[in-house]
Amino acid sequence: MLRFQNLRWLIVIVASFIIMTVPATAQSATGLDVEIDETGVSVFRINADGSQSLIIFVPALLETVVEAPPENTFSTSADVLLHGFLIINTSSLNVRSGPGTEYTVIATVAGGEEVGVVGRNDGREFWWYVELDNGTRGWINNIHTLIRGDLSDAPIIMSSGTLVQPTLYIGYAGNPIFPSVPHKGIAVCTLPGQVEFPIVGRTSQSSWYQIVATCEDGRSVTGWIQAELGIVRNPAGIEFPVTN
Repeated sequence: MLRFQNLRWLIVIVASFIIMTVPATAQSATGLDVEIDETGVSVFRINADGSQSLIIFVPALLETVVEAPPENTFSTSADVLLHGFLIINTSSLNVRSGPGTEYTVIATVAGGEEVGVVGRNDGREFWWYVELDNGTRGWINNIHTLIRGDLSDAPIIMSSGTLVQPTLYIGYAGNPIFPSVPHKGIAVCTLPGQVEFPIVGRTSQSSWYQIVATCEDGRSVTGWIQAELGIVRNPAGIEFPVTN
């Protein structure tokens, strides 16, 4: 929409100009004509021969509509990066699917790297929900970071990460894995050392574990191994089902 900056001022200017102009041009002018359109107000002198001469033009003022910027709103999908950022203050740091070591590792960032912050958790142990350069989002522990900028308004993000599945760490190579328990002394194969194998079951007394493993000869098998031959790692505290 068009409007005039000051209508009263416009009327005074035009009227004053008419008063000053008409006497000086009375012999050659028969009158005045005022036209108003979207560009402004034009005042013409009507000459004796019927032609018009522009006396004054006052442009209209275009109204400028300025849209207010949207307010920062946060949701559980965390769509907004904050103004501050974090610097990784260790040689490397795991990025996890949830705020805790019981969640799976989804990426690793090198020491000194800067990461954008999306939010934080609401737990006793402080974790940041971050976005990496490649767009990956996950959780890192606050202990291993340096804060730069203002992160005081970081929203609380609810996590739905994947828990780390329990594993059995086998330290030494050559341990046998059996097809069932009790067994007849015939092993399926022997296992490599310094490897973690997923635990899928146990005996009622947890003296044997059923694991998914890769043999030293490269075969993939599911079988049983004595509990005392490995170390159970179960950061999420998942209960093993009894499968024998």
